[in-house]
Amino acid sequence: MHLDHFFRDLLWSVVAVFPIYLLGYIIESDGRRIDGIPSRKELLLNSAHVLVFYAADLSVGVMTIYYLKVFFDRVLHYKAPIHFHGGVVAVLVLSFLAIAAHDFFYYWLHRLQHASRWLWAEHELHHSDEHVNITTSLRHHWLETMLQPLFILTPVFLLFDPGLGPVLWIAVFPKMMVYFVHLNFPLRFGWFNRVLASPQSHRIHHSNLPEHMDKNFATMLPLWDILFGTYYHPKKEEWPSTGVAGVKVTSLRQAIIMPFVTWAKMLRDGWQRGWASDQNG
Repeated sequence: MHLDHFFRDLLWSVVAVFPIYLLGYIIESDGRRIDGIPSRKELLLNSAHVLVFYAADLSVGVMTIYYLKVFFDRVLHYKAPIHFHGGVVAVLVLSFLAIAAHDFFYYWLHRLQHASRWLWAEHELHHSDEHVNITTSLRHHWLETMLQPLFILTPVFLLFDPGLGPVLWIAVFPKMMVYFVHLNFPLRFGWFNRVLASPQSHRIHHSNLPEHMDKNFATMLPLWDILFGTYYHPKKEEWPSTGVAGVKVTSLRQAIIMPFVTWAKMLRDGWQRGWASDQNG
């Protein structure tokens, strides 16, 4: 696919995503929120960070995806075993499989972000929101726009050869689900939470209660949590509080530099411990 076609399809993908974001905001505005209404300052901060994240996603993120595909196709001349050839039904089935694979690799990246102090420093911004809502969906640090293509799309490209058009939708559809599962709306699926993620099951993941720690990592398919022992089935009226104890993000500047400040502190503390150990030795 030529570069101009790639960016034309990208434009349509963006056009499809923003109405969903707006629809989520309208749904939340009907008064049936799970918890308190976020303050105007909190909503403005999240909305401002969404613009920062989207600017990074549509530049750094998109070019990372594009050049990953070019690298596989034109440099390595790698031929993935699963090709997107055939009729509409075949392409739809393969797209679903690719999206499921995307969710599988996201599940493991997400678990690693919680297990590694270094990656948690980048992911903590997302979890620090005390009122999870539609604007929380893209309250990710802009470094995420590089992490996800490298850790998720690389193995997807090793398995699938979808062409750049389907690649965009494979990358965009999970974003649509991200908007859905972050809705501040009392929507629950009951037993179907084991089949498809919902705002209730994902709220468990954002919970600050100890019994919910490191549960429900998958964005779309709870199957991965069930298989790997991290699934928590929410009770009928279980809507826990969210946020990270001791972490409060109050400005856009703080959000942008947050992981770098944490990493600098980690390096400084590590150097000081090493220096102290050398002195004692």
